[in-house]
Order: sequence, then structure tokens, then C-alpha cells
Amino acid sequence: MICFVFAMDSEAKFLLEAFPHECVKYGFAKRYICHGPKGDFLVVISGIGKVFAAAGLSAVLAKEGEQIKCVINLGVGGSLDGKKAPFFSCLIGENYLQHDLDTSPIGDPVGMVSGINVIRFPGDKDLISSLANVCIKNDVEAVFGTIASGDQFIADVDSKKKILSTFSDVISVDMESASFAQVAYCYNVPFVAARFVSDVDNSGEYALNLPRCASLLAQVALTIIRNA
Repeated sequence: MICFVFAMDSEAKFLLEAFPHECVKYGFAKRYICHGPKGDFLVVISGIGKVFAAAGLSAVLAKEGEQIKCVINLGVGGSLDGKKAPFFSCLIGENYLQHDLDTSPIGDPVGMVSGINVIRFPGDKDLISSLANVCIKNDVEAVFGTIASGDQFIADVDSKKKILSTFSDVISVDMESASFAQVAYCYNVPFVAARFVSDVDNSGEYALNLPRCASLLAQVALTIIRNA
């Protein structure tokens, strides 16, 4: 089965409205088994932030990992380059990192996850390609690069410059994708995340553009399911 993971109810509502489903809770996370036209798929709503993201996906993979062929995380996020990644484009992550993870005082590079000693968790190449093709079918601009996650809503210019000064290849920031990627990496499950650009210059853009981003997200997700 495909497992879709989302941070917020608003990002998943279109799928849940489109298909019959049953729900169980794993801690704070809500896990739905949905009955699609070509078979069942999972929807997981973890909650906002890195801890909720990791806890929710870990619970599902621990209990049902043998049935899950891949994990796809779709959501909204901010762009660090409005020219390369404008409003309503789809930022497909080739790599994922945590911009606020820092053990550099003991000699580690900023962003390194101790124990497995990884900074950038790679997206699955086949899933990246498939997601790009789905975007083309839906007339959505696809952009590729590194997505950085942290437990901060990044909106001001100084915060963006600080991230780019350390990780120059980052094109988008969010609060969950790198956590999902790390869990999928540890469970050896193919993973991809994408962010539909809701804000570029200030936090007020997010609320204004969220409805359209959610609609584009729904179109892409529905196409994935119908072509599965």
C-alpha cells in the first residue's frame, strides 16, 4: 500500500472526503485506511512539528510496515527563492535535512543526525520521477532541491539567510519532511516529500494561499491514487 503522511487535517481532508475510510489512533496521530479505486491506501495525519511527524510515522511503520511499499508526504511550505520556486509550484525534495539540529560544539557538522551520521536523507529517485510526471499532468510546475525542516515557522528574511548560509542548496523550509524522511530511512522504506509553495516573503502569505495550495495538493494526490 501507499502511505500518505500529512501534518495537518486540512492537507488530508480532500482524500478523506473522496474515499470511504476507517480510522484508528496511534497516540496523537490518526491513521486511516482508505478504499481507493485500485485498492486500499493509508492516510496518516501526524500533527505539526518534527516530534509528532516522527512519532506518527514510526508507529505506523512499526505496526504495518510490511504492507507499506512507499511513503509520500505532501504539504505546504515556504520558498527560499521566489524566482526558482514561485507561489503554487511543487517543490519535490531530492534531499531532506534538519536546519535546527546542531551538535557542532562537539565537532559535528550542523544538521548531522548523530548515531547514523547523516545530514541529508535522500528521496527515492523513482518516486521523485513519478511525482514530477503527476505534476506535469496537473499543470503544476515542479521544482527540485533540498527541503529543510525545523521546529520553527520560517518567514523573516534573516532566518532564511541564516539557513542558506549553512545549507546553500535549500529551496524550501517546513516543519516535518526531514523527520518523515529520517524515519523512512531507518525503516528502509522508499520516501518522497513535496511542498506546494504558500509563502515567499512573509508569513501573511501562508493563510492567503493555503486554500489554493491545498487544492493543488489534492489534485496531485488523487492522480497518484488513480494511477497506482
